[in-house]
Amino acid sequence: MRLRTGCADTNTDCGVGETLDFAINNQGWTPYECDRYTWDFGDGTTSALRTPSHVYSAPGTYSVTLDVDGGLSDAIGVMRQVRVGNTIGCGEMVANTNVYARYTGVSSGCSSFGGECAVDETVMFRPATTNYSYECGAHTFVWDFGDGTPVVRTTSATQFVPHTYASAGTFPLSLQIINARQTVTARNDVTVRRSIAASCGTMNPGGNVSVGFAGATSGCTAAGGSCLESETIAFSALTAGYTFACAPHTFEWNFGDGSTSAQQNAAHVFAQPGEYTVMLKITRSDNATVTLQRRVQILPGAAKRRATRH
Repeated sequence: MRLRTGCADTNTDCGVGETLDFAINNQGWTPYECDRYTWDFGDGTTSALRTPSHVYSAPGTYSVTLDVDGGLSDAIGVMRQVRVGNTIGCGEMVANTNVYARYTGVSSGCSSFGGECAVDETVMFRPATTNYSYECGAHTFVWDFGDGTPVVRTTSATQFVPHTYASAGTFPLSLQIINARQTVTARNDVTVRRSIAASCGTMNPGGNVSVGFAGATSGCTAAGGSCLESETIAFSALTAGYTFACAPHTFEWNFGDGSTSAQQNAAHVFAQPGEYTVMLKITRSDNATVTLQRRVQILPGAAKRRATRH
């Protein structure tokens, strides 16, 4: 007889509420369809299946017996003891190795992998694992954010815990993880800077943020000159006294001919001559937004101009 889940015979404890699969090791013996099986799981329940499953509802050591009445052989009986603990096959937790804390800043994009969070932004915390499962049994998570605020206690491994730091600094985050056998503490530092608005300043359209462009063939630029159809024009989000490195930014280009781009610097080709209004929407991670625009004059290409003169 053997168990086919995380526990095996008497080597490891099985878990309360865990489904255990029982089977017969029939080495040197051939079962027949006429054989009859009587399983006694030691907790008052039985089964007549050849390979039954069973769930123990309380911890303890149970004597499991199996009687096989062979249709073509004498009856045989086997017995094994099954240890049932309070957890379901949980391995050893090692803090900051297979169990640890993860976090992400909603506005700044900071995370446990790097970057600085911002004062007053919501930072989402959660427990994480590598080669360990919190589903193996009941766990309690105690969060201490290191800034003097009350600890937060949860019992869900999938629940995000939001927290806001009211001042800048480096805060010692600790996550205490408790199951029926162990208590470990995972630690990390959270670096918090001033708010994004304070760090970045204000985006002023046409002032510290603007749209620039340059035609590869005609030499046209935002300062003057007409571009040509079918030439590649390099469009750029420009700054003067402002830096996009202060926080995550997104860019939405609309070239006025039905084409768009999400790149900070985008190349575009206009297929037809005309005057186009190019628009760029810039959105910062704290939802500060500006919309910039430039008019671009597109003339017929050189080949068309020669054909018109003739």
